[in-house]
Amino acid sequence: MENDHPELADKLLEYKLKAKDILAAAFLPKHDMQKTSMELLELHYQALKKVDKKVGNVSDEVQEVKKRFRAVQTGYASPWH
Repeated sequence: MENDHPELADKLLEYKLKAKDILAAAFLPKHDMQKTSMELLELHYQALKKVDKKVGNVSDEVQEVKKRFRAVQTGYASPWH
């Protein structure tokens, strides 16, 4: 076809490329690739703050359990208060 009708071959190639772009836009998932490095760092920072808060809460609970355990060991408190 390229040898017999080069103008048609060029148009067919152009048509195929446009069709590829249209189909890709319609069916492929869209990814937000526009985030800057600072935006990504901010997202990571926010996630780390949440994790840090949860770790702090768990640490507080562990300290309370240790306190109760020591009190029970020494006989000053009931574990069921």
